[in-house]
Amino acid sequence: AVVAFDRSAWRRAEDEREQVVAELQATLESTADGILVTDLVGRIRAFNRRFAQTWGIPEDLLKSRQDAAVHDWMRRSVADADGYERRLQAIQDATLLSATERLTLHSGQVLERVTRPLWCRGQAMGRVYSFRDLSEQLAAQHRIEELSLTDALTGLPNRRRLAEHVAQASQRSRQEG
Repeated sequence: AVVAFDRSAWRRAEDEREQVVAELQATLESTADGILVTDLVGRIRAFNRRFAQTWGIPEDLLKSRQDAAVHDWMRRSVADADGYERRLQAIQDATLLSATERLTLHSGQVLERVTRPLWCRGQAMGRVYSFRDLSEQLAAQHRIEELSLTDALTGLPNRRRLAEHVAQASQRSRQEG
């Protein structure tokens, strides 16, 4: 007896899965943010190149799946390592938590970290972290503020800054009698 199996339906499903994975990978790589996906215990499931660039992590460290070394690299990179570790632990303990916060790296970079739970079939399966470098934006805001308080030609304080200083001195004078 000869038994024949029609594998065409299985092959179509496999092709569709491969297409979806390729689309998701292309989407992941096309974003300007660094993306890190972990399971519930912190094992790295996926990441994009921008993530490695933002944190300065060697890609071979990520590709070799040395998760503990990657997490250690990140912890050593932030200015407040203890605060970073406490906050990360709180995020991992609260599976359903979504959070946004700023991280300052030793390099001077300021990152916005956004984290959301990763859901699959109604259950939290892990976390998605996105990291956006805010350094240029913050520098531009600082420069705009600086320009609003100084003369563009000389760099000396302008009338607005003078008025602020006079108001502060007047208030101190009233408080001190």
